[in-house]
Amino acid sequence: MTQSSATPNGVIDVDFAPGNLGNKMLQYLAALSLHERLPHFSLSNIRIGEWEIDIPRVPQRPRRRLRYVSEKSVALDFDDIVDRVSRRGVDRIELEIYSSHVANLPPVERARALFPPLPEVQGYGPDVLLVNVRASEILQAVHPEYTVLPVAFYRDVVARSGLRPVFLGQLGEDSHYLRSLRAAFPQAEFVASRGALHDFSVLAKSRHLVMAVSTFSWLAGWLSTADSIVMPLSGFMNPLQYPHVDLMPRGDARFTYYLFPENHAVVDAEIEAAHRRIEGQWREVSYDEIAARRSTVPPVRPQSLLNKAHRRVRRLLHRLH
Repeated sequence: MTQSSATPNGVIDVDFAPGNLGNKMLQYLAALSLHERLPHFSLSNIRIGEWEIDIPRVPQRPRRRLRYVSEKSVALDFDDIVDRVSRRGVDRIELEIYSSHVANLPPVERARALFPPLPEVQGYGPDVLLVNVRASEILQAVHPEYTVLPVAFYRDVVARSGLRPVFLGQLGEDSHYLRSLRAAFPQAEFVASRGALHDFSVLAKSRHLVMAVSTFSWLAGWLSTADSIVMPLSGFMNPLQYPHVDLMPRGDARFTYYLFPENHAVVDAEIEAAHRRIEGQWREVSYDEIAARRSTVPPVRPQSLLNKAHRRVRRLLHRLH
């Protein structure tokens, strides 16, 4: 996907926050949602090579710049942004945010068309429960809210489903956690990752899914045509533990939610003991129950910076700390 380089009436520029492919896809979708509200603006600076998305940065001397910055995922207030464009003459909007929030996303049908699965890849049929596993760098507790899921949880959901489990994803490295998972399912098929797009395509084309605690895994599920999707509300995907993120799509009957007690990432050698402490404490919950429980928590909004001077002060303070 490319875009004309003609001089625009306004610009929506994306400054990708650090992160993996899933985070970039979510940021792009947020920019598209804003673009729907401001169709006379041009998108700028969006490159996601895996999907052949290449929108160059639009050079511009803006009259008034509005920059949104956040080190955590946020919900954008699109009405407020449009109002600022109208009343204050903003002609450049710069987004440097994480966007793990369903309120930022376009309808799933439109988003699905932007990220088509590879045509040559096959998914799994109605007799398989496809379990996406993220078990690479997060086994070293690189982020406190990126958790791996207990082996006992997989036993529960597999038993409830009555389906044949297939485990797909980051399974190539030797670790205590993966050895435990394989021992618990000696007859199951384990399929090591063949790359992001291949894994995404298999997930998107399969009928029954269990997500990992991962934005990439969530996107593959949400954008899929699956009949059923198990979403574990653990780590950053638990909106009661980590209110900056909200990836629970309202009214999507494909999703079944399992709420976990608060738990945080630990290194591989400590995972078994940590999971033993929470074993059996996860439970199926409804969207409405979680929505009611989090209704008292104010939404997280990005910091808006209206000029270059503010940005320079922010960067200086960051260096000092």
